[in-house]
Amino acid sequence: RAAEELVGSGHLEQGRPMLEQLVSDTGLKPSSGRGWFGAFRRKPRWKTLDFASLSDEGHADEELFKLDVAWTASMGRRLLHAEEGAALHRAHLELALAVGEPERLLRALAGEVRVQGENGDPEWQESFQHLIKQAQARRSRVALARITAAGALSALTTGAWVRAIELAESAEQTFRHNQVGAAWERFECRSTAAFAHLNRGDYRAAADKALPLVRELEQ
Repeated sequence: RAAEELVGSGHLEQGRPMLEQLVSDTGLKPSSGRGWFGAFRRKPRWKTLDFASLSDEGHADEELFKLDVAWTASMGRRLLHAEEGAALHRAHLELALAVGEPERLLRALAGEVRVQGENGDPEWQESFQHLIKQAQARRSRVALARITAAGALSALTTGAWVRAIELAESAEQTFRHNQVGAAWERFECRSTAAFAHLNRGDYRAAADKALPLVRELEQ
């Protein structure tokens, strides 16, 4: 988590060695495969998978720790190198599917929504809606915030400015009230909203969002 926060706040030289050491220590191997939603669409499991029925218990601590490291590495690394970050995301997603712990699986699939949007895949919206329903069924506000934030970024990259703003602000509010230590996620949500305002020509709103972020980075 410290590595992710360092990279996310612009301290690349401090965060990079920590990320590399974490990946090395846990034996993570970045995957060159493509995202999983395409495979899910070809299997009944994608339409019938019920996250509410998955157990939060019975998972080895070592597996959960490796999943958390994979998440941190994929999120932090993509800020340094997009292709390497995507490869680590796929490794994280494969591991989350194998372990089956529901909160971490929803977290990984939220990342896949982001990847779909970045690749211009219009089916990100179907994936997004499905995961929102699953997070609501589990009554997991943290998962809901992560998925909503991923949807905001996908809306931004596909030109849906107003929706990006709405989703980013909703996710930021949920993170602020429901998760301690979500500084980076909140920062990213506000950045997404600022870029969306800028792209739709609302420069005052963009400045209102961006200037506090600049001040935070300078501190």
